[in-house]
Amino acid sequence: MQSDHRYEIKFVFPEADLPTVKALLARDGSGALYAFPDRQINSIYFDSSNFDDYADSVDGLSQRRKCRFRWYGNSLDSVVGRLELKDRVNNLGSKTVTEDVLIKSPIFDTNLSGLKQIILGQIDGLPHMALHSREPVIHIAYRREYLRNSNNIRFTIDRGITGRFVFGGRSISGSPRIRCPNIVVLEIKSPPNSYDTLSSLIGRLQMTRTRLSKYCLLIQQAYYGITYHSGDL
Repeated sequence: MQSDHRYEIKFVFPEADLPTVKALLARDGSGALYAFPDRQINSIYFDSSNFDDYADSVDGLSQRRKCRFRWYGNSLDSVVGRLELKDRVNNLGSKTVTEDVLIKSPIFDTNLSGLKQIILGQIDGLPHMALHSREPVIHIAYRREYLRNSNNIRFTIDRGITGRFVFGGRSISGSPRIRCPNIVVLEIKSPPNSYDTLSSLIGRLQMTRTRLSKYCLLIQQAYYGITYHSGDL
């Protein structure tokens, strides 16, 4: 299943600024309201052995892709998730999402090279081809809050962001934890026909946009030793 294209704009800021940012969203003329209960998000990102998807994102290529297996909640046992291909052309993004994939073994203790084979056995088409050429790189977890305003612009607020570098087929539980201390990621998502409304909203927020995703931030920290703290933002 492929989603419609939408604008996706990211902001990264210190967690201490979160009350101010949420107040700005609430006071805005279109009023951001809670749209969905908070939940824990888990993703295993797959990339080439040369980290080509990471490089495309850091280099700011106009067309780029990420491949991830995503599930929700805190379960350490069997999980049901979906493989997602997230494609971007400049600021427009879309997702191709598979049907449910069942992982029967405890996912945190599973060798992730074996996990890839389990997923491949349950999917086909473009997602199968994309995953086949990639290897598991990092597990990322965080808490997500969902908001929506009256103009159908959606906001996600991610915090408590952690990762485990699993490149080489290691298990999640057997990999050291990486943290993004006191950093929050806000993403604003809107339909393509809402560009003017979105631009006006971004102008009122007076915040600096970023291209870097949580995947890129944690890869830079895990593999290249670049650590981000709230004081860096």
